[in-house]
Amino acid sequence: MTESLFWIKLRNLLLFCVDIIFFTILPIFNRIQSSSRVLLVRMDSIGDYILFRNYIKALKLSPRYADSQITLVGNIIWRDLAEFFDKGELDSCIWIDRKKFIRNLAYRYKTLKTIYELGFQTVIESEFSHEILFGDAIVHASFALESVGSLIPKDKPGGWKNRLLSTSFYTTLINMQDGITFEFNRNKEFFTKLLQTETITAKLELDTTAVPFKVMLPQEYIVIVPGAQHEFRQWAIQHFAFIISHFLNSTGYHIVVCGSIAEIPIAQQLLGLCNSARVVNTTGKINLPEFAKIIAGAKTVITNETSAVHFAAAVKTPFVCISNGHDFGRFHPYPTDIFAQGVFLYPFEIKEQYARIADELKLLQGKAKYNINNVLPETVIQMVEKFL
Repeated sequence: MTESLFWIKLRNLLLFCVDIIFFTILPIFNRIQSSSRVLLVRMDSIGDYILFRNYIKALKLSPRYADSQITLVGNIIWRDLAEFFDKGELDSCIWIDRKKFIRNLAYRYKTLKTIYELGFQTVIESEFSHEILFGDAIVHASFALESVGSLIPKDKPGGWKNRLLSTSFYTTLINMQDGITFEFNRNKEFFTKLLQTETITAKLELDTTAVPFKVMLPQEYIVIVPGAQHEFRQWAIQHFAFIISHFLNSTGYHIVVCGSIAEIPIAQQLLGLCNSARVVNTTGKINLPEFAKIIAGAKTVITNETSAVHFAAAVKTPFVCISNGHDFGRFHPYPTDIFAQGVFLYPFEIKEQYARIADELKLLQGKAKYNINNVLPETVIQMVEKFL
């Protein structure tokens, strides 16, 4: 059963009040603070982590933190991704289940108490949209002598809550450029200002060469990612079936369908509409490093606006993304200097009046309401064929 917005807001308010009581009590517990321990906080989603992870090395190599032990506290959904690709840059990790962290008080306060007892000297919350009950709460619980985050802009929707309730959790708030900036560049801005350097040369990249692989795949294939985290980002399954049938009939390529365990029903529905031995279903059967490797070997990727877009850009595989325009400017379209072989297809309201709508979306902080199914399958096919 889905919670109403009213009950979610009420729950969050009550949880914040309980947090304040807990933070008052927390200092009575003993701990030994270490001047070499740094806590790096990232509690957002898979795609966000891909756009952030290449800056961990810059932090590790900087004169300011070169001798520090860096602990990452992160969202457990991308644990296998971080532990496989970034274990060389991190000294340890703490993994948090976001749902349990917000709904299970025993789990929440045991986790926060553990973070406190580890005695971090410095905590860095690098998310631009840091959340009061997640990243901000972790920062507060650390009781670090130095706590660094980004200053939430006044014009950001809901930003007043951070300014009112959690600004005091930080000893240093970094002023960020106004307006909407592509997330990879936003991370670069944060770490450039944090490290006080102009020489960060991080590139969006992911080397999948060493990823072990147990799934047998055809030699030439197109990846389809039909799922999405939110319904408004979900292009119709019938549209995906249409383009799969087209490429099965007009080319020799196989189709590899990918998705998480939660997206198994969507994949099964899709396979029921296009029954073919040339369609391989990996949904729910692979981990994130394997997902990256599958995308790296693909001719192209066709996807909703999901982490698949950022995986594709990181491994340099062309992609076509169907989007309703939500989060325009922050996560899409890709700046060509970061990746030039990604195509985003938007509903006709954006396509036909791109400049005006683009400006409007930026004013709305990218919260688009357009119907994603106004993107036609024929348009997707036309764009995909340019990469084949």
